[in-house]
Amino acid sequence: MSALRRSMAMVLSESGRSIGVLVRCGYAVRPLILHWPAESATAVLVDAAGAVINPQTVTLMRWPVGAESALRRGGYQIAPYPDPAEPWCNCAD
Repeated sequence: MSALRRSMAMVLSESGRSIGVLVRCGYAVRPLILHWPAESATAVLVDAAGAVINPQTVTLMRWPVGAESALRRGGYQIAPYPDPAEPWCNCAD
């Protein structure tokens, strides 16, 4: 099974328009669903109960590659995972 097929296997709805995404809320990691509401072309993240999650309250950890542009259009920030091999310092020298 290809990587793309594995990532698209996360499809959760009957319509094929909802995709699973992992996010961090504070210290908790939660699975959410990227959903396209019928009345809107903009995708939103929702929890299992269907409540819409505000883009500013979560940090995206894992998402299917094909969903990245929809997440950006929905206002969710895509930050690359920091490379541990790359040195970084926030000090004033």
